[in-house]
Amino acid sequence: MPVQRQLGRGQLIRPLLSMERELLRRYGVRQKLAFIDDPSNAESGASRNFLRREVLPLLATRWAGYRQTVARATHHLAVAGELMEDAQPLPQTQHNLLGDPGIEMDWMTSQPIEGAMNCLRRWLQSAGHTMPDRIALMEFVRQLREANPQANPRFDGSGYSLQRYREAVYLLPDSREFAIPPAITLGPGETCAVAGVGALSIVPAPANGFAIAPGERLNIRWRTGGERCRPQGRRHGRSLKKLFQERQIPPWWRQRLPLVYLGEELLAVADVWLCESSRLGIPQKASKGLWRLQWQRNSSAFD
Repeated sequence: MPVQRQLGRGQLIRPLLSMERELLRRYGVRQKLAFIDDPSNAESGASRNFLRREVLPLLATRWAGYRQTVARATHHLAVAGELMEDAQPLPQTQHNLLGDPGIEMDWMTSQPIEGAMNCLRRWLQSAGHTMPDRIALMEFVRQLREANPQANPRFDGSGYSLQRYREAVYLLPDSREFAIPPAITLGPGETCAVAGVGALSIVPAPANGFAIAPGERLNIRWRTGGERCRPQGRRHGRSLKKLFQERQIPPWWRQRLPLVYLGEELLAVADVWLCESSRLGIPQKASKGLWRLQWQRNSSAFD
């Protein structure tokens, strides 16, 4: 049990851990403190209680200072372990198109399995997450290293998940299923927060954008299947499925990308593509200003 360790985004500190129980008991008696006893501590069935109640008192009768000796040895081992971990540099974090942080698979597979596990633990710790179960993490790392390139192994932690996609393993905010929200309407200058997606705004376009007539409002919808877009400048349209594959949009984002419609005409796919449409224009030819969708994503696992 360490004196200090990271707990989420804070620190768990046990300043009295090195003090003997009897000293703490006598202090409590002198200060007339009310003791809170956990009934389970009186049961010797659990190994920790058996050691505490039966074995350790016997050791103390033979080696009175054993607690301090064990504490020093534990501290030295902990320091040595930390130095060894720090000696292994973390790989550079890369980000996909939509901002998820990841580690390249080439690096993960080039390390010994213990080194790869240590890397993931430190990476999670730097993001403020609790350490996962060692056996479960080892199985995930094994799957990462041995699965075929088309497989996407996933590890669900407490408030986060790790998932491989193509040539990287990404740290995602959580593993909850995305509930498709209802369609919303937005006018120029308006903003709406959408759970699991982020903040959506219709803002002036400094370059290419779409024209909106006075009083018109845009519909924000979500992918249901079969949608097509002809990205600006292209001769032919393609299904969103094909476009997502082409731009390597991760699977966990594909249902979350907001689709911008005016009536039944698709104007834009999130902030990734402007679609060729009757409202697509450039500032030099537009009689009035153009607009675009601004998307502040809920994407970073480090938020």
